[in-house]
Amino acid sequence: MVLLGHNGAGKTTTIQMLTGTITPSSGTAVINGYDIQTERPQARQSLSICPQRSVFFNGLSAASHLRLYSRLRGLKGAAVKQEVNSYLRKLSLTEKAKTPARLLSGGTQRRLALACALCGNVKVLFCDEPSSGLDPYSRLELWKLLLDEKQGRTILLTTHQMDEGEVLADRIAIISDGRLRCLGTLAFLKKQNDTSYLLTCEKGPNCNVSRLTQLIAAHVPYTRPHSNIGSDVSYRLPHRFLGSFGPLFKDLEQQKEQLDVVGFGLSSTSLAEIFMSHGAEDLGSGGRTSGGGSSDEQSQSQEQSRHPNRCLRYLSQWEAMLLKKFLYTYDRKWMFLVILLVPIVLYIVTLLRRSSDSSWLARLPLTIADYKSEDVKVILQLKSDTRPLRDIANAYQELAQQYCTVERTSQNVEDYIGPGQETLERIYAMKNSLIAAATIDQETVVLSRNDLFVHSAPISLNLVFNAMAKAMVGPEASIEVTNAPYDMPTEEPSFEEMAKPVVAGGFIIIYLCIVLALFAILVSQEKGTQIRMQQQVSGVDMTTYWLSHFITDLAVYFVIVMALTLAVREVCKPGEMLLILMIIGVAGLPFTYMLACLFGDSGSAVMIITNINIVFGSIL
Repeated sequence: MVLLGHNGAGKTTTIQMLTGTITPSSGTAVINGYDIQTERPQARQSLSICPQRSVFFNGLSAASHLRLYSRLRGLKGAAVKQEVNSYLRKLSLTEKAKTPARLLSGGTQRRLALACALCGNVKVLFCDEPSSGLDPYSRLELWKLLLDEKQGRTILLTTHQMDEGEVLADRIAIISDGRLRCLGTLAFLKKQNDTSYLLTCEKGPNCNVSRLTQLIAAHVPYTRPHSNIGSDVSYRLPHRFLGSFGPLFKDLEQQKEQLDVVGFGLSSTSLAEIFMSHGAEDLGSGGRTSGGGSSDEQSQSQEQSRHPNRCLRYLSQWEAMLLKKFLYTYDRKWMFLVILLVPIVLYIVTLLRRSSDSSWLARLPLTIADYKSEDVKVILQLKSDTRPLRDIANAYQELAQQYCTVERTSQNVEDYIGPGQETLERIYAMKNSLIAAATIDQETVVLSRNDLFVHSAPISLNLVFNAMAKAMVGPEASIEVTNAPYDMPTEEPSFEEMAKPVVAGGFIIIYLCIVLALFAILVSQEKGTQIRMQQQVSGVDMTTYWLSHFITDLAVYFVIVMALTLAVREVCKPGEMLLILMIIGVAGLPFTYMLACLFGDSGSAVMIITNINIVFGSIL
């Protein structure tokens, strides 16, 4: 059915009410057996719309668009592939299946938009001026696609081009100022409104228009010339005198020479004339009665179609929505990678700076080699000359004498250090040169240390352990002792240390404000290009639409804040910080969506939302 009306007559508003985009102030409609007021979600299951403007996703090919809309309408697997291939053949786009839709010609884009609305075996289709702005050849191609696909569907097409209505319409409805003026087939409208035929006569140089008019009036009373311009004179012949046309044409043919009429022709009233008589001015109740009285021409049928299981449909919608988000994210992967790399680079810089600042805290190996000198002495006492002990003592001596002087004695170490009257002098000398001493007995090994050497105790212990290892395991055995310095905090932190949390907090605020604003890009783009409306009237549940956005964006947000937490973990507790950042994301994403719905341009949306986030984020 074709809905005719001048600009502003209410054609687009009618479609918006039928698809549920806006709520009617009164009345209702039944689509496929469902009331649009009380059963709107069910009514949307079987309808689709082709809006005035071609709505496409940036970067998606023609085949990808057909595949996406087929999946949205519940098709799966081989059925999707078959549907895509079928429409690619019908559109002659097989060779350009992978070409981005934005790069196709204007006429091909309109046919692709119509195919996207048709795919999925929709039963009710709304076309809002589909041929608007097309050249004649593209219009013919679009008409051909509509005529091929109208079988088994209910199609409501709005237009203000009369030739389009005459070619496509099974029935015609004319509206003006939001009111239905008439409804029926073209033949019925001509008959119902008592329209006339136009008789055009081509005059010769000696034609007497008065005599010609008298002849015509003799068959069709009260006839007067409708126009007399140049060599043509035309007359309006009312439809009710159709029976008199035969004798009139016979007399005209017989008297052509006397009247000097070169030729004549008859044409019926065009749709444009009917439209001008009904659509250009308000009609009384008679006009509306004619529309209401056309019940003989109207056929009403309700097709009982099998609806797929609701759960399966929701799953299919979820699959399509997640696919859409994945393709969108992949198409803008570099933007998200740059955002993700900012905290990672900051973390690497922090590690490098920390490494350079705390290099003096590196672990220090403790060996006697650090005190290599002939003046440095080690005392070794072996109390029992059994083989295992002797092997240990020999290994001990070999290790120590590589770097210092080893003195072996059978005396106790205390007696060896200070014998006789030279005790004080000897003790003093030993104190400045003795680094370690060991007494090896059958059951124990007694180590001695010199407090003058800070690392005397671990070095002495290391010598004994290495000697025992080499004696028992083999010469290749080795044990290393290291010293991990204790990081002593300063009593008064520096200004730089105190400023770190403040700088980190400012960085987190600005970074999160930018990240959250980026999630407004797709929402604002879909609003500006009316893609969201097309998805809605194609049957996508709005709860599914917003939840799919929220869940996928929250997953991306989680990866980003994980990297952010890693970058600032030196100035906060990572667990608590991650929890706080996720709470901010859960609250911030819906707020971002709400603000994004106010914009149709993604650039303006990101800039303004970022500023709003920074202002309120700083306050909170």
